[in-house]
Amino acid sequence: MKHDPRNSSPSHPENHLIDERAAAARRGLKVSTLRRWRWAGKPNLPFHKIGSAVRYDSADLTAFIEAGRRTSTSDPGAEG
Repeated sequence: MKHDPRNSSPSHPENHLIDERAAAARRGLKVSTLRRWRWAGKPNLPFHKIGSAVRYDSADLTAFIEAGRRTSTSDPGAEG
């Protein structure tokens, strides 16, 4: 059986990879900010290099967003 790339089954993790424009939009950032973060290695937001393409895993992006959740300005979050 031949693989159909249009199949967005959850069993195919490659279908959860999004490009940097979509990742930036989802996070409310500029693409240049994601590029700077990748270059600097901060914050800890994993990404994939596929040839020259950069892709972000949807699950990693969701986890990164959730890690920033706070209840007040004095809340240190999970790392505090």
